[in-house]
Formats: sequence, structure tokens, C-alpha cells
Amino acid sequence: MRKKIKNVLGQPVVKRMAVYVLTDGLSKAVPFLIMPVIALYLSPSEFGVASNYLVFTQMIGAFIGMNTNSYFSVDYYRTDTTQKPILLSNLIFVNVFFALITFILVAIFTNYLEEFFAIALMWQLLGCLMMLFSSITDMFVVYLRMEEKLRLYSRYQILRSLSSAGFSLLFVVVFLMSWQGRVYALLVTNLLVFILAVVSFHKRGMLTLTIDKVRIKDSLKFGLPLMPHKLSTWIRSGFDRIMITTKVGIQDTGLYSFGANISNAVSLFTTSFFGAYTPYVYKELKAAEDSEGEEHKIKRGIIKKSYMSAIGFAVLLIIADIVLTVFVKLFFNDTYQSSIIYFPFFFIAMFFNFVYNLVSMFVFYSKNTKYLGIITIAVGIIQGALTIPLINKFGTIGASFSLIVGSLLKAITVAYYSQKVYPMPWLFNFKKK
Repeated sequence: MRKKIKNVLGQPVVKRMAVYVLTDGLSKAVPFLIMPVIALYLSPSEFGVASNYLVFTQMIGAFIGMNTNSYFSVDYYRTDTTQKPILLSNLIFVNVFFALITFILVAIFTNYLEEFFAIALMWQLLGCLMMLFSSITDMFVVYLRMEEKLRLYSRYQILRSLSSAGFSLLFVVVFLMSWQGRVYALLVTNLLVFILAVVSFHKRGMLTLTIDKVRIKDSLKFGLPLMPHKLSTWIRSGFDRIMITTKVGIQDTGLYSFGANISNAVSLFTTSFFGAYTPYVYKELKAAEDSEGEEHKIKRGIIKKSYMSAIGFAVLLIIADIVLTVFVKLFFNDTYQSSIIYFPFFFIAMFFNFVYNLVSMFVFYSKNTKYLGIITIAVGIIQGALTIPLINKFGTIGASFSLIVGSLLKAITVAYYSQKVYPMPWLFNFKKK
């Protein structure tokens, strides 16, 4: 038994995941620990306004990002070293192009956006700029992971976390800028890490002005079909907050969003896990394709690890529910205590999302993303359609019910689709030789 445990702990993927968990744990712990301080200066209503702003940036971020970070990770090992600067640079061109379109569209429809999100034009444009920075820094994070530059990755992530926390305290606590201070903190932080990413890319010779139309076309062929998928994510994570604001009130939006933010502490594990596991799976799948007679054995090994990770994550969620409940009761004032009721619902949805992430890796690897967007937008519409009557009947907690239904449907349908486009030895054919 000890030998098996030692062998597991000695595997490179486990070592990388340990570094990612530690790094993301430290980087997420800092903003998490300052939340009690921020909460003293933001009422639930102000927290709700900040949440609605993030919903807006998620929406435009899906369009600006155009899934270039996913394409970058999928094609990285398939691209020759000399061609990787062309790969990266043309993906940046795609981001810049769609950012310009977004700026124009926002300027044209600013009145409608302000009416729906209660955000003025200046904040809308700042959101566009912030999402452009974010799309490029996301690819830098992917680059560090794919190159297994663990030390640089750790420094970069911790710097981003410390900057966000530091500027948040400065603008919200010192300058008393309310929810706007939190937005400014995010903008300045994204600008800082964007500059560092561009400088690092340049030093490594990863930037070029060479335009590759074939590469751009292929990235759009990959990314455009996933737009419904991204929009469905927005529907599932943002539409409920808009409906709560409209039908219940901005204070309830703040409490619901606060509960979601606290429960998202668990995301440090999922981010770290998939940060290490996804490159490992892609590399193993490539090895399986190149091997003779070992393909099924390699794939079966991937599936066994996937089952083990799902079980481990379920246990983690049970522990997190207990720990975070105690954390809120000890460190936050009475105005935020009622947010605890949402934790179990968020954690159940997180488990189904974890399963979705496990099975969707194979869809991305196959590049058969055409129908993935259709599936996820259909699930998002179903969840959105359920959200309204459930909130009308049960109040804010109704949004949690629809969240669970949507997450479960997405996991099931994408698992089925994944098996169709890239068969793996799951369940019934698990023991096949």
C-alpha cells in the first residue's frame, strides 16, 4: 500500500498539481482573507451592484476572448516550436479584432446596456478594456502551464492575487470608493499582469507580426461554435443575478453573490487540478495515438484517474460546506449570515461542473466543438427558463434550484456527446482489452 501511494505521489502530474494547488491556494487565500474587511465597507446592496458589473464583463469577455486560450492549449503540443510564436500572435490578433468590435457595439447600444445592467458608458468601456487584457493574460497562464514553468507560474499568480487584494483595500477601504473601488482594483491589476505577460512573451520570442490566415480561420472555426457555450455559461452564472435583482431586490443579489463567492474558494482546487491534469491528458492522448498496441491501456489509465478525482472532489465539497459555514459565522457580520443557506446548492452544482470539465476535455482535444455550443446553450436556455418561475415561487433560493438542474443536464449531455466524438473506455466498456 505504501509503495502504491509513493508511486502515485511520485508521478509528475501529481507533483505539478501539488505546485498548482499550493500556488492557487496562496493566491486565492489573500483575497479570501480580506473579504471580512471589504464586507465592512460594502453593504449587501453594494456587493450586488459589483456582482452585476462582473456579470456584464463575463458577457463581453466571452465575445472578446473567442476561446483563444482553449485553442492555444489544445494546439500547443501539436505545433512545432518555430511555429508557436505565429500561433500565439495570431490568437492575440483575434482578441484585438473582437475587442474593437465590442467597443463599437457597446458605444452603439450603451443606453440599452445601462438600462439592463445599471452601468454607465464609462464603466462599460472599462469592462471591455479589462477583458482584452484578461484574454491575453489567460493565454500567458496557459503558456506557463504547457511549458511546465512552475516557478514563474507561481510568482505570476501570487503577484496577480496580491495586486488585486492590495488595490481593493486601497480603493475600497482607504479611499472609500464603494463598489467602484473594486472595479478599479480589477482594472489596474489586469493592466499590470497584462504588461508583464507581453514583456515575458517578447523576451521569449513568442511575438511576431506575421499573419497566418489559415491559423486565424482555424481558431475561429474552433472558437465561434463555442460562443453559445460561453453565452450559456453567462446565462447559468449571470442571468440568475439579474433576475434576482429585478424580482427580489439588489440586497438579495448581494447575499446570493456573496454566498457564491465564498463557496468558490473550492475553485482553487478545480483550477489547480485541471491546470495540471488537462496538459497531462492531452499529452497522454497524443502518446496513445502514436503508440502501437498501447492505446487502450493509456486511455484506461486516464479514465481511472478521472474516476478517482471525481470521488476525491465529492469528499472535498462535503468538508468545504462545514468549514466555510463556520468561517462565515466567525468572521462576517450578521448582514451576511443568511448567505450560508446557498452553500449546499452551490457545492452540488460544482460537482456536476467538475464532471463536465472531466468529459469536455476530450471534446476540445478532438476539436469537434461544433455541437458543444448548441448543447450548452440549450441547457443554458432551459436553466434560464426555469429560473424565472422558480424565483417567482420560492424567492432567491429558486435560482439555486435552477442552477443544480442546469449543471446536471450539462454534465449528462456533454458526457454523451464526448463519448460520440472521442470514445474513451468509460463505464460499460471500462474492462475491455
